[in-house]
Amino acid sequence: MKNVFYLGMSEDDAVPFYRTNGVLPFIKSNDISIKNIFNHYRTYGWENLIGADIFIIQRPYHEHHSNLIRLAKDMGIKVICDYDDDLLNIPTHNPSYNINMLNRYSVIDCMTLADEIWTSTSSIKKQYSRLNDNIHVIPNAHNDFIFPLDKKKSFNHKTKIAVYRGGASHDYDMYSCMDDIISTINKNLDWQFRFQGSRFNAIEINTKDNHTYTDPLTLMQFFKSYYELNANIAFYPLAINAFNNGKSNISFLEATYAGSAFIGNKSLEEFNLPSIIDINKSFEKSFDLVKYDFANLEKLNEKSWDWILKNRLLSDINKLRRERILA
Repeated sequence: MKNVFYLGMSEDDAVPFYRTNGVLPFIKSNDISIKNIFNHYRTYGWENLIGADIFIIQRPYHEHHSNLIRLAKDMGIKVICDYDDDLLNIPTHNPSYNINMLNRYSVIDCMTLADEIWTSTSSIKKQYSRLNDNIHVIPNAHNDFIFPLDKKKSFNHKTKIAVYRGGASHDYDMYSCMDDIISTINKNLDWQFRFQGSRFNAIEINTKDNHTYTDPLTLMQFFKSYYELNANIAFYPLAINAFNNGKSNISFLEATYAGSAFIGNKSLEEFNLPSIIDINKSFEKSFDLVKYDFANLEKLNEKSWDWILKNRLLSDINKLRRERILA
């Protein structure tokens, strides 16, 4: 029996949902015991780790984290660090940039100390490989335990809704093509444009009434709202840089399950899929090409779902986690 203790760094956030808190409890094995050691006091010592064979820590970046990793190793516990972002290439415009720079040596220390690293994408693995030679890609996946396959939304032929979802960390990506987005909204008054998670003053000032906002929601509320919206098109602009090239395609997974066709930047590794509509440096041009071709949009959504069924179901991806735990 392998006793696996894990620590996700936040409670109601997408990263632990896709990397620790939302996936590790679904590893079903008579050979593995899973325990979450998160506590609200955020202080951890040997007493939190006693009895563990393996310690999985999500996104360690602080001196406290590197000290905890050292403690675990001193206790003979195997340490696995899990990363969903490329912390070595956070751009200056990202809200996490300053705190990451303050803790850069600790980030490197954690990666170097780890017995093993799990990353969500091959791009991140490539970046981290100079610090650790035992890295394994375990991609983010559709959680078919919580969101059943037979509940997947069909494409909606009755509405004209385009949706964007993203938090403050993606403001730069949006503002880098803001004029393009504003022009698209103003040109397509018969469509509703929904923004979930962030508000953009430039859009409010420069467009009319065919856009709406959803204030930030708790994670499960967001999933429910996004699913029920059942938008025809989901769009997700990402600037081309090293950090974004490490981004996983969870926005694509979520949109597909909600019945939407997806517009994204196919220049980035995880978004270079045949069923994704390439943003092609112009959201407006991409949108114009497909906005009234509902038969094609429906077909693209179905192709995306087929790809997810073959490549990105948590019930399959967790087999990779199980293999690594038992290795």
